[in-house]
Amino acid sequence: MCAAERTPLDAPLNFLSTDSVLPTLIFDKTPLWEEKGWIGAPLAKYLRPFINHLRRRCAPTTFGRITGEDERQTLEKARQDASMARPQTFHKANPPARVIDPHFELTGAKLSSLTQAIAYRGILERRDTPNRRQTEENLATAQAHMKTSQTRCSIWMSARHKDFSRAFAVFLWKLMHGGLKCGAYWSKIQGYEERAMCSHCGAVESIQHILFECNATGQSLIWSLARTIWEKKGMEWPSLSLADVLTLGLTAWPSQKGRVRPGATRLWRVLISEAVHTIWKLRCDRVVGHAEDEQWEHNKTFVWNKLQYTLNNRLALDVESVQRKYGGSALKRDLVLATWNKVLRDEPALPRDWTMYRGFLVGRTPALRVDLEPD
Repeated sequence: MCAAERTPLDAPLNFLSTDSVLPTLIFDKTPLWEEKGWIGAPLAKYLRPFINHLRRRCAPTTFGRITGEDERQTLEKARQDASMARPQTFHKANPPARVIDPHFELTGAKLSSLTQAIAYRGILERRDTPNRRQTEENLATAQAHMKTSQTRCSIWMSARHKDFSRAFAVFLWKLMHGGLKCGAYWSKIQGYEERAMCSHCGAVESIQHILFECNATGQSLIWSLARTIWEKKGMEWPSLSLADVLTLGLTAWPSQKGRVRPGATRLWRVLISEAVHTIWKLRCDRVVGHAEDEQWEHNKTFVWNKLQYTLNNRLALDVESVQRKYGGSALKRDLVLATWNKVLRDEPALPRDWTMYRGFLVGRTPALRVDLEPD
């Protein structure tokens, strides 16, 4: 952009680079982005004024890639000259103006390329919506919790991880935005302030309280069963907090050599996501479904069966998802085996490749299901 703005419009301009990124953006990506009105284009604020300036030029403008030895020597000499100069002799250039001339600008999106999703995204880009305070706090908590630096984009993308069920992904999105109707949500509504308090504990019914602190039957039992399954994998159970739920899609479990264990990592995502969502559903059933009786709670057998049913459904879905008929969407058989090994009931009696086993469908024994019983 600096080179284009500093070069006279009637002087030839030749761009040379060591890769083909710039030509690809200009000749391949730009036509597609222009047809969509630059909606969702990641480099629009830089590439759009750059293209606009190039169209104003009346002299030839070319783009090439450095391939010849003479060009490489010229580039290397320029780098050496720049590195040998003293920093005091450098003059800080003004940033590119990024001025757009309306006479050389294509505005709007083509109707033939416009979809409802693109139009909706374009409307959101034009709206100056302020960030939610709770969302900002949760994002900051997630970033502080991770040992490695994570961008907000990676955190949002992890909330839709392929190992999550769709219902949990929606739940996690609402949790990140503070959109779950519990705790402080009710304290702001006149006449319903008492709903902000937990009927069993008397504390504010925040999502942290529901998932990790509530004394009502369900929360502690679910985590006890989840811990039983996780320890069967030979892994140490960590202390959990709300930050672990927010960063669940980014969490990876390494081996002793420091390599990521795909099976253990995937089991952790499945186990924690289903446990969290089960606890939330039990809470909603208790608080909303039995609002008349504030002291009503689930019995332990029901909670045990509900978690077992949920995990066995995920196991059955994994077994079905490795079938070849699903083509590129099929799960890798080795990943499914690594996910569920050591946590299945009567595993020594199962075949080595139990993904071909259909005992859980036709009632044969031993049944293919997750073992929730303690060792």
